[in-house]
Amino acid sequence: MWATLPWWTYRNAHTVRWTLTASDVMFTNPAVSWFARQGQAIETVRGGGIFQPAIPTSRDMLSRGDWIHIFPEGGVNPEPPSQMRRFKWGVSRLILESSVLPIVIPIYLTGFDHVMPETRSFPRFVPRPGADISVTFGAPLCDETLAADGPAPAPSGRAHGPRIP
Repeated sequence: MWATLPWWTYRNAHTVRWTLTASDVMFTNPAVSWFARQGQAIETVRGGGIFQPAIPTSRDMLSRGDWIHIFPEGGVNPEPPSQMRRFKWGVSRLILESSVLPIVIPIYLTGFDHVMPETRSFPRFVPRPGADISVTFGAPLCDETLAADGPAPAPSGRAHGPRIP
């Protein structure tokens, strides 16, 4: 998708998105790690929790007004397709702790599992052309109610609230 933008877009890092990227996918060796960082990828450890370095780094970037593209479900190809999974807790932490309330733009993607199917054979890292894809944008969520009176995360990483029997 980013290859469709004019070349001059990339001269200013502030106009290009950052993204949280799985360390086991894009940070596997020095060459791939360098390439990922050039694409403004922030290394994120799957299962590393909401207190791993990527979260405060991203929060600080949001506070500066940077654009961070996040897949809040934390995965690539959901199973079964088109079923929404629960959002990762770190997304809430980013919104609640940013010094500037970020504008959240919901984006729903379909068809990309046909462009890069998990079961693809050689050449594995080459996208498959001809798939129908859809990108749907929702209305921006920039209302103060996103962060109204929300509790700060507990230092232990556990959520606080009433106990449900």
